[in-house]
Amino acid sequence: MSVPQSLHDYGSAGRALTAGAWRSFGVPSIVLGGSFLGFGALVHQVGLSVWHALFSTATGWALPGQIALVELYAVGASVLLIALAVGLTNARLLPMTVTLIPLL
Repeated sequence: MSVPQSLHDYGSAGRALTAGAWRSFGVPSIVLGGSFLGFGALVHQVGLSVWHALFSTATGWALPGQIALVELYAVGASVLLIALAVGLTNARLLPMTVTLIPLL
């Protein structure tokens, strides 16, 4: 199967969107679904509510930072230590963000 190189190969933005949506099913959706399931199980085991998990997902956007937050909360770490750990965990996204800013 050949991969189109531009929007023009699809003919329209709608066809490009539809093709991308269909390609997202399979391995990407299984991995993402498994990640959400595992994080939900961790949150439940620690004793937090589903609202805590949803808030963390809506504001955190990176699973390693979310896991650090929940695990450190579970052992009773201070808020300062949790914030530091989550910040350092998510700092790995900074080079990508700085690189993409000129393109936005």
